[in-house]
Amino acid sequence: MGPVVVKILASAAYAAFLLVAHAACLWRRALLGSWEGQARRRLERANGGRLRVLAMGTFYHRNWYLSHLRPVAQAGAIRRVCVVSNEAGRPIPGVTWCVPPSWMQRFLGRHASRAAWSFVTALRQRPDLIIGYFICPNALWALVLGKVFGAASCYQMCAGPREITRNGADSGNPLLRHVLPRFPMLHSLLFKAVREFDLLVVRGANAKAFCEQHFPTTMVRILPGSVDPQRFRFERNGERRYDVVTVCRLTPIKRLDVVLKALSAVVQHRPDSRSVIVGDGPELVSLKQLAKRLGLSQQVEFAGRQEDVERFHRMSRVFVLASDDEGLSIALAEAMGSGLPAVVSHVGELGELVRNGRNGMLVPPGDVASFGAAIRKLLENEKLWRTYADHAARDAYELCATPRVARRWTEVLTELCAVQADGAKALS
Repeated sequence: MGPVVVKILASAAYAAFLLVAHAACLWRRALLGSWEGQARRRLERANGGRLRVLAMGTFYHRNWYLSHLRPVAQAGAIRRVCVVSNEAGRPIPGVTWCVPPSWMQRFLGRHASRAAWSFVTALRQRPDLIIGYFICPNALWALVLGKVFGAASCYQMCAGPREITRNGADSGNPLLRHVLPRFPMLHSLLFKAVREFDLLVVRGANAKAFCEQHFPTTMVRILPGSVDPQRFRFERNGERRYDVVTVCRLTPIKRLDVVLKALSAVVQHRPDSRSVIVGDGPELVSLKQLAKRLGLSQQVEFAGRQEDVERFHRMSRVFVLASDDEGLSIALAEAMGSGLPAVVSHVGELGELVRNGRNGMLVPPGDVASFGAAIRKLLENEKLWRTYADHAARDAYELCATPRVARRWTEVLTELCAVQADGAKALS
């Protein structure tokens, strides 16, 4: 099947999905008379800690789902959280994993089975709030279910505006990367659908400004992922086996080629330096080949996917992330919470946490020389490293500590319910 045919089919499937979302919104508008009582009940439950939440997502890594689900479950406005995903994660207090039956996944596939099972779950539990992580398919399906069941809908824009600009062609989503990026009808349908959400959750000020510009009538709030202060803690003493650590999925947008080239420059001045890359992904083979060509086979370790990334943080000195675009990276927050100064690209929401000259360094994206110089500066100045390390841990917990993020969720959800109730009164 040729690339043009693939793009046409992907665009048709995407358009059909968007039309379903709009049909659900029209159906809900036809039933506005029943909205007031539902909104009042949501407000009462929020004030009494009784909000019921249904969340949908594809959670490939334990750290990611713990970071996002734990503060929601701990929020004072929540009674329970039911998470529909294709695999059950580790137990989290207040969270129930709702996994589609294996026969359904075999018959329908991962995405369709998750959609079907979330419908069944919503029918059984009647949630008050439905959350979707990333725009397609989870957030759009959360919007549909919210309209069908009279619940509030929340879109978690985890990767920033690139999830929806150019129809999400730059987002890395398996479907959207094949969609015709500049097809006006699709772009218009998507943006109109996003306006229908009751709450947009973003990771930083840049994404918030974008959403407030394009969706001025929608409630937009900044809620970062969280970091467990007990698990990711700063230990000032201990063996530092690695000079540099990188934790990410090995995909093109993460620009591990830039990291390797910068490490090659560091090795020229510090031949004994060692680094570790934690994570897996489609770029693994090509990155290992690049490391070999750069003569880094002995200096750079590819650790693969690891659940206990905190172990690598405690053995490292500097965290590096060279992405071309990024939301507020959980991997970054965890590393800084562990006391690692960060050298990162000055893109997306990374500047929300990294303060240049205080807890790390912001570098122009793709600038190998600047990355190498910043890494060397931290490695060669022990006093500077310790100062940055103290600030990194303090700043990460100030913004992302789980109890703090949970309190913020309580504030936002209570505000959401109040807005819903006020809107219902205006319609009555």
